[in-house]
Amino acid sequence: QANDPAVCGQIQTASEAPRYLVDLVIAPGRDFHWYRLNKEGFWSHKPGSTPVRNVDNSNRVITNPETCNRGIYTQFCG
Repeated sequence: QANDPAVCGQIQTASEAPRYLVDLVIAPGRDFHWYRLNKEGFWSHKPGSTPVRNVDNSNRVITNPETCNRGIYTQFCG
């Protein structure tokens, strides 16, 4: 059912750009969080009500959300 267009919505065409690559991370039993790959080649995220940023919890530019300092988000889902 997950691939059913009635459930997921219509597949986007090229004219519906932009599209983004995202990664999901989980704080088990607490929360989930998304990272987005930007056209500049780094990743960004928006923690809670704070502004969007491209640095991790160690204040380093995020080049790989799997290996960056994600704090409580210990489960990487890709």
